[in-house]
Amino acid sequence: MGMLFRLTGHKYVVDAIELCMHNPNIYMTKNVYWILARRYGVTRASVDRCMRHAIEVVWRDTAMDCLAKYYPDVDRVYKMRPSVAEFVRCVARDMNERIFGLNKNFEMS
Repeated sequence: MGMLFRLTGHKYVVDAIELCMHNPNIYMTKNVYWILARRYGVTRASVDRCMRHAIEVVWRDTAMDCLAKYYPDVDRVYKMRPSVAEFVRCVARDMNERIFGLNKNFEMS
């Protein structure tokens, strides 16, 4: 999708997607941020800030047609950047469907 490996948020986003693939109902702010903060020895706020920055870079630099295939609400893609939770859950849902053929219930938390 165009997320640069050199961005600190890249590793947080990848790990968050992995966590959401295994547990689609995990709470982003209550659980994922805390897990990643402990894993990398940083603050929860730092995890959030780095993930938001990485997603902003993707949204700014990637073609909207490419991004639209990951999101069920295509019209919203063209209007505004998704939240961290929306971005992670949409990519996790897409990966589960492609890799495992699963369509788990992904709720926004």
